[in-house]
Amino acid sequence: MKSNAVAAGLEFAHATGHPHRDVKPHNVIEVEEGGGKRWVVADWGLTRRPLGETATPLTKTGQMVGTDGFAPPEAYRDGHLYGEPGDVFALGQVIAWACGVTPVPNVVGSAPEPWRELVEGMTKLDISERIQTFVDVRRLLRDVKA
Repeated sequence: MKSNAVAAGLEFAHATGHPHRDVKPHNVIEVEEGGGKRWVVADWGLTRRPLGETATPLTKTGQMVGTDGFAPPEAYRDGHLYGEPGDVFALGQVIAWACGVTPVPNVVGSAPEPWRELVEGMTKLDISERIQTFVDVRRLLRDVKA
């Protein structure tokens, strides 16, 4: 998986105010295009429009949004709280999964070196302690020597 390409796609979505809310391995796919391959984020079915632009609520307080093990803690409380830091958490769990670690709901992600520090920073349970943006994730990914 090309983490930087996936993070770039999620960065673009968040720049337009559209959190994915279900980043998981099955939604990160490799596609062939023009004789080459690239990684994309698929299945945007749980995406939320920018705050204030929704007409029909699809989620309710207390209703979990996302996939167990990949969804951030806030996804279990209120789907409206699931923004960019939530997708950062989910991508951190996907990276851990790609390293062979099975994600556990509401537990900080774990991964072997050289991914350990990045995954732990992406999957902090407290939103305020977590890496906040995909701009930051992409910057930190450049430092990972995999």
